[in-house]
Amino acid sequence: MDSMVFAPQWTHGRLDPPGDAGAGPRTFLVPPGQARLHQELTERFPGSTVLRLDRAAVAQLAAAPAAGDEHLVFVSRTTWADGIRDADLTAFLDLVHALDRWPRVRLDVFTDKAVHSPLFTAATHPVDGVFVGLAQSLAKERPDWSVRCFCLADLTAASLAAALDRPLPTVPGAPVCIREDEYAVASMEPTTLAAWPRASAFRTGGTYVILGGTGGLGGLLAEYLAAEYLAEVVVIGRRSPQDFAEQGARLRELGARAVHYHQVDLADGPALGRALDAHETINGVVHSALVLQDATLATMSERVLADVLRPKLHGTHHLVDALRGRDLDFCLFFSSVQAHIASAGQGNYAAACVAKDAYADLLHQALLIDAKVVNWGYWGDIGVVAKPEYRERMQGLGIGSIEPAEGLAVIERFLAADDRRITCVKGTEEALERMGITPHKPAAAPAASSAGSPGVLADVVPVLRDDDADVARNRDLSERLEAYTRWRLRQVPLPATAVDKYALLMDAIAAMPSARSLGRDELLREYPELTGHLALLDRCLDHLPDVLSGAVDAVEVLFPDGSFDLVAPVYQSNPIADYFNRICAQVVTNYQRRTAGRPLRILEIGAGTGSTTKFVLPLLDPSDVSYHFTDLSYAFLHKARDAFGGDYPYLSYEICNIENPPEEYTDSFDVVVATNVLHATSNVPGTLRNVRKVLREGGILVLNEITTRQDYATLTFGLTDGWWLSNDPYRIEHSPLLGSDQWQLLMHEAGFGAVRTHGGEGQQVLVALAGETDEPRTEAVAAAPAGSGDVREQVELFVREVIAETMRFDVSEVELDRPFRDMGIDSLISMELLKPLRERVGYVPATVWFEYPTVARLVDYLVAEHGDTVAEAFPAAAAAPAAGVAEADGITEITEITEITGTIEVADVRGQVELFVREVIAETMRFDVSEVELDRPFRDMGIDSLISMELLKPLRERVGYVPATVWFEYPTVARLVDYLVAEHGDTVAEAFPAAAAAPAAGVAEADGITEITEITEITEITEITEITGTIEVADVRGQVELFVREVIAETMRFDVSEVELDRPFRDMGIDSLISMELLKPLRERVGYVPATVWFEYPTVARLVDYLVAEHGDTVAEAFPAAAAAPAAGVAEADGITEITEITEITGTIEVADVRGQVELFVREVIAETMRFDVSEVELDRPFRDMGIDSLISMELLKPLRERVGYVPATVWFEYPTVARLVDYLVAEHGDTVAEAFPAAAAAPAA
Repeated sequence: MDSMVFAPQWTHGRLDPPGDAGAGPRTFLVPPGQARLHQELTERFPGSTVLRLDRAAVAQLAAAPAAGDEHLVFVSRTTWADGIRDADLTAFLDLVHALDRWPRVRLDVFTDKAVHSPLFTAATHPVDGVFVGLAQSLAKERPDWSVRCFCLADLTAASLAAALDRPLPTVPGAPVCIREDEYAVASMEPTTLAAWPRASAFRTGGTYVILGGTGGLGGLLAEYLAAEYLAEVVVIGRRSPQDFAEQGARLRELGARAVHYHQVDLADGPALGRALDAHETINGVVHSALVLQDATLATMSERVLADVLRPKLHGTHHLVDALRGRDLDFCLFFSSVQAHIASAGQGNYAAACVAKDAYADLLHQALLIDAKVVNWGYWGDIGVVAKPEYRERMQGLGIGSIEPAEGLAVIERFLAADDRRITCVKGTEEALERMGITPHKPAAAPAASSAGSPGVLADVVPVLRDDDADVARNRDLSERLEAYTRWRLRQVPLPATAVDKYALLMDAIAAMPSARSLGRDELLREYPELTGHLALLDRCLDHLPDVLSGAVDAVEVLFPDGSFDLVAPVYQSNPIADYFNRICAQVVTNYQRRTAGRPLRILEIGAGTGSTTKFVLPLLDPSDVSYHFTDLSYAFLHKARDAFGGDYPYLSYEICNIENPPEEYTDSFDVVVATNVLHATSNVPGTLRNVRKVLREGGILVLNEITTRQDYATLTFGLTDGWWLSNDPYRIEHSPLLGSDQWQLLMHEAGFGAVRTHGGEGQQVLVALAGETDEPRTEAVAAAPAGSGDVREQVELFVREVIAETMRFDVSEVELDRPFRDMGIDSLISMELLKPLRERVGYVPATVWFEYPTVARLVDYLVAEHGDTVAEAFPAAAAAPAAGVAEADGITEITEITEITGTIEVADVRGQVELFVREVIAETMRFDVSEVELDRPFRDMGIDSLISMELLKPLRERVGYVPATVWFEYPTVARLVDYLVAEHGDTVAEAFPAAAAAPAAGVAEADGITEITEITEITEITEITEITGTIEVADVRGQVELFVREVIAETMRFDVSEVELDRPFRDMGIDSLISMELLKPLRERVGYVPATVWFEYPTVARLVDYLVAEHGDTVAEAFPAAAAAPAAGVAEADGITEITEITEITGTIEVADVRGQVELFVREVIAETMRFDVSEVELDRPFRDMGIDSLISMELLKPLRERVGYVPATVWFEYPTVARLVDYLVAEHGDTVAEAFPAAAAAPAA
């Protein structure tokens, strides 16, 4: 039980001195009821806009153009005397709604003592805790915004101005408490409760009031008090007395001395006061009431916010008021872990919990009542989320259920302890860390060495000698390089604006001073060591305008064609870098000598090109040492493996992200080496804590870092996205680097002891000794996709209408590919949505909203799996005949023909094979068949190489020999069935004989199908290679598709290749205003279409489907070149009802064979580069999951271009699986592909 209890711990720091933090436009936002605060701010900030957020101000913000550089400051100061002004609370929600369309928002929320903090005497303004909770959730829901929250010790216009003049810390997911120049931030850390008390805080026969005691945890505690302490139980709830009668009888049966029930709405203060006044003696009060209605703030209504706040905010406010003068043993508040983690979609509940916790602090400090708070995690057996599907979902997330006995034990021990607030949550270490909670760790064994004894750093770190010739030369090199960089920059014509991701780089460039320098040739004559540096700098500056505008990829500039040649000299032929790398090597070997006689384990983080490694390895004593060379990219691991070969048998190569190190690294290393890498992580304090975690007691961190801003580095490596990842406040201005003093401060806070440095102002090796830490975590852990005609459209519309009505959206807001969770649909709302769905189409499992998490995928499932009931439920759909003939180089597919008289059971064969495969998997894996989804990868089901052997036997028994690798080459049920039906057609037909029904009437048989006399219904003919004549439906579609893409490209100033068929319009930046602009050329070409067409059909593919289907005649007129002669032998009716003759397949159309060769080629290129077996390169496995990053993509690009000609460098990210990349190559590079794979043209067409 102890492993699930945590308590807040506080990190303290000093604010940086005032600077220019207040630069830029600023707008202050004040709740509408706070006229006095509005006046104070107006007088204090005469040059800024100060708005009271009434309806008019909100409308003004909603109508204003998005201002990415505007600093919005929301300020609230709600005193106890002010009470709860609901309009003030909903004003924040209105603000979020008004700003929702802004792509970038910089919002800071300031309150006055709204939370408990050691810097405050008490949380005197608990109502404002609502804004803290809402802001915390908003930061999670809108990671593209900057949302911070600050609580001041005394909020006045003057103290606010003082705070805004300083660079304030950014701590994701947590409020920063400030008193003058001191700040404190809470993190959730492991704690241990006192042992079970000798005397319980509960009295036998005592009187206890439970608010919200009619069910859930409150009901459980009521039964416990009745049974164990024969207590007098007073329950306050919303149910009628008649509904409580059965529970009251049970409490009496369990042993309650007396049972009383008061039906009270907790928002009714006088009624609550009367209920409590009815009991002269009350020993303890427990507040357990809650309402849960999840929704994102962008979609949340005022009613939903008010409903959730009512029991916890209003109810607690009235409870505190009613307890004045009472002598209680305790007042226990049941709150939620959401007060700390503030999950996206639960902003209202997080806000209610933060405020409730603040009231508890006020009650304790002001009324001297022993008020305590438990922030509970997930209860799976009782309460509003005690449902099997919710438990299954929590298990999948690694979150365990608190069992009743465990929870009651926590309550007993907590009430007897000195702690005033704890969090109780069960979960895996990974799950807890995701929530920003530090897991419990087993106590580490003491180190067996004296390496950590006093004097160790003096022994291992050499002394810097300023008069050393190398030191002086390096100093001069650095100064000359910086001067040349600044001088050379002034010769570059910079664009006025840049793409958004380069905003920080543009700020840094603007801050660079001008300088005088020797010319390039003269500089190199004096300092030839700078040849490599200048080659890289000149290339970066030559391409800088195009990089900033987004026309050129910075990775291609730094690594042309995947080559490392440009950057290598900066690391490996650099006298400054070499000097500090030699110092690192000297420190490591000195430490090895000091700890001689025991194994030495060394971890190098971000080892990159091996520039430090190559100095360390030759100096090590190879006996009993292991060296772990790690990096984020396989590209560097491969280069290192080639460079160091087998010379160092103790050297291993591993992928490691120090922001999330492998668990097995904990307490595993004696030395950690890191050269110019730790600054490149997003949160340096968290990174240093992770480094400390992997080090054994007495181990050392050898940190080699540049410690001043270097404009050379900014204009070269600063072009990459990773350079600007940082989100902590410790960096040098306009740089991701940290100064030496800041490094040392953070090292101490992360649990390191002594720190010793070697170097000057510009670069240092800092060596830190591992020691105990009491510094808690401050970072919070933040962060899925894609039928038949009229039936499908009706089902689609029905599902969208059900969601819209339940979520109070407009139907146009329910997009087909928008994940349900992004709409605010959680497990509770899904239950509400389930009812109308089952009423219309019959039984569907409760998990359907999570298994098929978009409208499009849910409709696919309903049409495919519930076809008969769907047909009955949507009868009007049976009217229109189906159509659809697709054309490639010849016609390679007829997608749908409405009917063939008789029976051709191809679909039935497939259905039987599909069911067989799913049953085999289900039986072997002990699943229910329903859990074996068609597109779920086998590896996600736990099918590994051993299990695949077990599965192979029944498959071969039924369909004959298939290769053992079939489970990996076709890694889903759908793909495996495709393979079996296509490649083993004869044995499949024999193995599933029930499928071989009578031939269709009107079908004559020859060697192949040579004549179809009548067609009235068929599900699918998958391939007909040629029909004499021309059926140009595909050509119409192709022209419409190209037209739509060109219209978008011209309007959005994209290249047409960037307008992908399945990319949502909103991801291209198309909003309601741009859609109006796009509407004009569309209407000019195809006639009237509704203005909402861009939102109802939110991708190019779906819009083209709509235009071809709904505007067929005007499309045919608008694209006349597509109207070729009808195919010979094809008669036309309402749809295609008869094909009289298919006489010939001529020539060779080997599309499938070409594709197979391209597929194999791509897989082999990846396998060779990544050093995989080809079987590991699965068709649908995302490249990023294989470790392919931007560097490796450059390496992969070269053989691809050599074979098929020019393809853009971004191809690996735009088409992020083998399957999608091959689709692109075959479709867009058909001619070059045909030339590149000529063997494919050999076999005659079947």
